Amino acid sequence: PALAVANDIERILGNAQPVAIYLLPTYCAMADLYYALCRSGYSSASITQRQLRSRLRRMHFRIHVFSILIPMSTPLKYLSAGRRHLLKGHLWRARRTFRKGIQKGEKYRTPYFIAMLEFELAHVVDSESERSALDASARERFRRLGIENPEVFWKCPAVQP
Repeated sequence: PALAVANDIERILGNAQPVAIYLLPTYCAMADLYYALCRSGYSSASITQRQLRSRLRRMHFRIHVFSILIPMSTPLKYLSAGRRHLLKGHLWRARRTFRKGIQKGEKYRTPYFIAMLEFELAHVVDSESERSALDASARERFRRLGIENPEVFWKCPAVQP
């Protein structure tokens, strides 16, 4: 069902250029969906992994252009880029990108994206102490935002609350 909704949204978005702030949650949700599907290795008769990665790449491009027009979405650009690095197996690039995204998130005061970036970074750092600190920080930011059970925790069985 999520992929069917994504197909409808893709048709609506078409190749239109991003222009309005209200598109930010849509881009965020679509990027999350495509990343989760790519990461899980999902494919079906209607869509292959290659097509999903192509959609993720197009969504990343939209987010990139959107972040130029609306700078407060810059942390989402880094989240998207870091996830693409992870899918390609480039851990050090993902770490660097997530860290830079956290800096931008602090600059633009976007706690939700900071929490998402910290959560993703926690899975690729080398140090167990840093991993624990990032995970705790992400969970605390979500809690302060009133998000007690963010969906992101359920995407990673090893860190379920």
